[in-house]
Amino acid sequence: MDHNVDVRKGLEEMKRKVVGVAACVAMLAIVSLAGCSSPSHQADAHAPTTSVPAASVPTTSKPVNETTVPTLPPKAASAATESSTPAPPPGPTTVAEPSTSSAGPLPGVVADCETSSNAANVTTTDPTQIIMACGDGGEVFQGLSWTSWGASSASGTGQLSVNDCTPYCAAGTFHQFQASVTLTSVINSIKGPVFSVVNVIYPNGGPNGEASGTFSLPVPPIPTPTCTASQVQPWVSPESTPGTYTFVTIKFTNVSSQECHMEGFPGFDLLDGSGASIVNAGRGCPWAPDAWCPTMQDAYETLSANGGSASFPLVWQSTPDPGQTCPESASALVTPPNAFDHLTLPLQISVCGAPPNLGVGVVFS
Repeated sequence: MDHNVDVRKGLEEMKRKVVGVAACVAMLAIVSLAGCSSPSHQADAHAPTTSVPAASVPTTSKPVNETTVPTLPPKAASAATESSTPAPPPGPTTVAEPSTSSAGPLPGVVADCETSSNAANVTTTDPTQIIMACGDGGEVFQGLSWTSWGASSASGTGQLSVNDCTPYCAAGTFHQFQASVTLTSVINSIKGPVFSVVNVIYPNGGPNGEASGTFSLPVPPIPTPTCTASQVQPWVSPESTPGTYTFVTIKFTNVSSQECHMEGFPGFDLLDGSGASIVNAGRGCPWAPDAWCPTMQDAYETLSANGGSASFPLVWQSTPDPGQTCPESASALVTPPNAFDHLTLPLQISVCGAPPNLGVGVVFS
């Protein structure tokens, strides 16, 4: 009996010791874990907390010390590689207007036979009529409506009105023919690009039963170099004396192998026997209203190679004022329009007036 009691007491004492050892082991584990914590973590536990906006919190699962490069489209990636400066946000998308200045103006057409260089509006686009017979207007496209007008051609419809000149043109009858027209063959003129040919189709038959036709259009002059004194040879017409004033026509003939042009007034000086200037000609002849002395300053005259010509009038007062002795020339110094070299021309005339009245007109063909 006593022996059994002693056994139970021994077992209970052993349990208490085991529980005590387990508790010590657990406590040692807790202390060990606390001792392994880093100082930074301990400091963080007591540091003030900063609120970070949600938008700036990285969403990547990669380590924070690794740079995360966003995936860019090819062009954006290239731009990001070339410059470290962030690109500004894109602006609103705009569509560029088509430019006509780089391609130049569209060709025009001479619609009313006016091809002289002094005309303000020689060519036009989208005309409602084009005169083909410039002499008497006996052939004209009318009622034109254009479906296209481009850099190399223009197309439209209308009608061709033709005078049959029976019994003669002034008393003739006009006949109309429906026509589809196409303007082609652009050339470069002094007034810009211009169509030089019109092709016609007559859907119901045309003049003399024709089904189609091709016409040359009037065009302004084609640009050529300025004539120089070395290219031309002057010739003086016989004098004409309408009264108080005398005039001659001086013609320039192109003796070179190159086409050239003259435009405007020539220079003209009368020289005495020693070669000194005695009278300089003015532009125009306002003191001689009855004399033929044109002053259309931008007339453009083309002189074809080897024989092309243009002329100008020379007018002077040939009747002396009372008691006047008029100076007499031995030669003349002539400068083609817009040129810098001169021609010496033998010319013996007496110019009167106070001051002496001597004038030139523009060149003409």
